[in-house]
Amino acid sequence: IWVRDNESREAQLFSSKAIGEGLFLSPRIVSGAARKLVNDGYLYKEGKNPVFYGITTEGLNVLSERH
Repeated sequence: IWVRDNESREAQLFSSKAIGEGLFLSPRIVSGAARKLVNDGYLYKEGKNPVFYGITTEGLNVLSERH
């Protein structure tokens, strides 16, 4: 939800650090959760160091069904 709500034309990808700061969580916790969401097809990742995450169409569809 945080990634969707903070997407803009300027920022569509977010690092674990940025997401963690927005959610008051450590980047390590965010990267572990994001890894599962990537494997499930709800987020995608780009880059290697640092890794950036964005929301997939499937992720948007699931959120729109639940909210």
